[in-house]
Amino acid sequence: MFFEDPIRTVSVELPPGWAYHPFDSTLTDLFFIRWDRPDDLIAVHVRPASIAQEEPHEKWVEKIRSEVGDQASLTDLISNTSRAVCAEFKSGEGMALRVAFVRGPRVELVIEQRCMEWEMQDLWAPLERAVRTAVSSVNLKAPVEVGATELNHSIESANQAFEKKQYDAVVDALNHAIQVGTSAWLYSLAPPVNAPEINAAVRVAQAMMHLAGFSGAPSLQRNAELVLRRAQRTLEEAGSASESAQPLLAEISAALESLLSEPLKGGDRNAEGTLSPILAMRERGFRFANAAASAFEAGDRDNAYGFSGLAVDDLLSLIALLRRSQAQDVPAELAEHLAGQGIKDPAAQRDTIQKAREAMLFPPLNLCLQIRYCCALERPDADPSDATDILAPLAELLSDLNPGDIGTTLNLVLAMINCVGALALRSGSGYLEPAEQCLEKAVRLLNYVGDQHCTVDGWTRYHDRQSEATLRAIDRGLEKAGENKESLQSLRSQIEKIAGQIRGVLEPSGA
Repeated sequence: MFFEDPIRTVSVELPPGWAYHPFDSTLTDLFFIRWDRPDDLIAVHVRPASIAQEEPHEKWVEKIRSEVGDQASLTDLISNTSRAVCAEFKSGEGMALRVAFVRGPRVELVIEQRCMEWEMQDLWAPLERAVRTAVSSVNLKAPVEVGATELNHSIESANQAFEKKQYDAVVDALNHAIQVGTSAWLYSLAPPVNAPEINAAVRVAQAMMHLAGFSGAPSLQRNAELVLRRAQRTLEEAGSASESAQPLLAEISAALESLLSEPLKGGDRNAEGTLSPILAMRERGFRFANAAASAFEAGDRDNAYGFSGLAVDDLLSLIALLRRSQAQDVPAELAEHLAGQGIKDPAAQRDTIQKAREAMLFPPLNLCLQIRYCCALERPDADPSDATDILAPLAELLSDLNPGDIGTTLNLVLAMINCVGALALRSGSGYLEPAEQCLEKAVRLLNYVGDQHCTVDGWTRYHDRQSEATLRAIDRGLEKAGENKESLQSLRSQIEKIAGQIRGVLEPSGA
């Protein structure tokens, strides 16, 4: 998972399965949670540099050591940009915690990982990957001071061009406003200011909103919402009761209401009359998933890859959020309905509600992961295992939730085949054993299906293309294979046989 802040505060890469938390993050504090273990957390904080950049690293390390205290020893970590150290802390609540510090000339990054499962393999791999890849644009190049006059002029130019119906000029002016506003935001983070200019970030988000209307780029609208929500959270944490913050908070709320009303078409309001951000996020994820499927069927691999990535990001975030805040109180009417179905225990009722919420999200997420896998195999810069690492446990979960359903069983078979394709592209010989285990599981599942038939659904529809993509991945592995060539060839033959069996299970209309 690669996260790139639309206003360039920070970019960071995490292992597959980590999801951005849109409702806790602020403009300078970004939070990520695991979709399947939502109590696990990674936080990336951006703060002013501890010491002047001309000071030696040793002095910076001493400053960090005094901050963490004597109870935690510092160890070095690898960073692509600067010196990085890490401290491990003990928690009385059974939580494992490590905090890393990455030095920078103007801002430094503090990255923490909290885990509830101590026995996991490669427990701290997510933190190490985040530390290695995290970077802030503030440190790459000294930001240039930009006054409010220039930003206001860009927005006014966009308004004037709109009145004259000069829409190309509107787009140019809005792009300039985004550029200028982002520069103003980054400058506010660096010395001598060291005070985040929230208003600049909000103006950038508003320009993104307007530009999305002209360009038709849904990612711009999504970026605008993420920045606005972070700005809102920043103001709330700083003390929203302040009179000076109220006008900007009201402006942000109105902008968010406008963004949410489009996917929800004015409905789905909560008890206070405001639009539900969770439902809007769900609908946006569904739209991205449908767009990815349409692009994939049309052979538009670039858009299929892009839209599927946006859908995966939103749906993973939503699943993690729902799992983190499972329903505590079941409404009386719903509780009565469930009791009528024989589900009377409150805990069982909550579990039923949670499964129903997730059941809507799993199929589109599953489909997008399979699309992303196929597209990734055609892109030299993409790693297909980013999709299969999530797809495999998700396919298992779908199969467990729908025992006896042929469609979900075939979906799990396809997921195992996809895993083999991703493994075949890895260097070394360590992939052979897990690849063979995946194929053995696929064969057992198909033997269980026997001579039953399945109607075509959203994920089995692409079985031929997925099998072909995996075979191409193995062929690429064969081109550089040495002593493993015979084993790879055996894997290829097995996949061809399994693909034929899948085709036989599907109804003639899906063959």
